[in-house]
Amino acid sequence: MVHVQSYVDHNTARINMVHGLLRPNQVVEERIVEAILTTPREKFLPKEVQNISYIDSDLSLGEGRFLMSPLTFSRLVQASMIQEDDVVLDIGCGMGYTTAILGKLASSVIGIDEKPEFFSNATEELSKLEILNCIFHYAHLKDGFPKGAPYSLIFLEGAVDFVPENILNQLAENGRLMAIVTINAYQAVARLYQRIGQHFAHRDLFDVNAKPLHGFQQLKEFKL
Repeated sequence: MVHVQSYVDHNTARINMVHGLLRPNQVVEERIVEAILTTPREKFLPKEVQNISYIDSDLSLGEGRFLMSPLTFSRLVQASMIQEDDVVLDIGCGMGYTTAILGKLASSVIGIDEKPEFFSNATEELSKLEILNCIFHYAHLKDGFPKGAPYSLIFLEGAVDFVPENILNQLAENGRLMAIVTINAYQAVARLYQRIGQHFAHRDLFDVNAKPLHGFQQLKEFKL
């Protein structure tokens, strides 16, 4: 039997995703669109899923971790009101795709993960793309990365039941934190936090689905 390897034109798939999926769903900020058009998503995924890099689905990175769907991530980035002078912390950066996008939009980005093997090739890929304002660190996700604080923007890359106070405290004055917060078993919302002095205000923006980010789930009570 002859096995024929399927060929996918990733450039065309990327363009089709932007114009057929993102723009019709109101992802229209040109800086974000340009960042996505010029970043090869497939380079930041395991080989076994590279041929489906541009479908609108969370894609497995292995070990129970996922890269958010393109539409979900793009909407979160747009809603975060990211600025060119922002200092960003990307929590759960995985293989570095989201860090690369954020790096094209912000002043600097720190990506952290508990699985450094995920971003073993990320620095090389970012160098090829001439994105030189990003750095990756091993860290426990629930700790954030206080060495680089304060941050004007923090991203949580997956659905969480709660946002730890120690991470909120790493925000600069007027800094924002974007998270997908689980409301119940059937609903999660995009929630934007903002630091005002020692207090944190938040507002819910839209319903959204995403895979859980490990370590941010409430423990279930055991009842007899």
